[in-house]
Amino acid sequence: QTFRLDLTAVDSFGQVDTGFNGYIRITTRPGSVQSVAGDAANGRNVLLKNGVASGLPLIAALCT
Repeated sequence: QTFRLDLTAVDSFGQVDTGFNGYIRITTRPGSVQSVAGDAANGRNVLLKNGVASGLPLIAALCT
């Protein structure tokens, strides 16, 4: 099944952390992530720039 991801890094006050520029890893439970697509994707990792990444297609294989 394919989902669209909009990801945001937030600070301890719940605000967008615009100083965050780095990778996060996408996981699911139960199941597994097959791939994340787009310019910001690297395998199951996603690069957030200024704390955000949006519109990324995620293909997940869900197992129960």
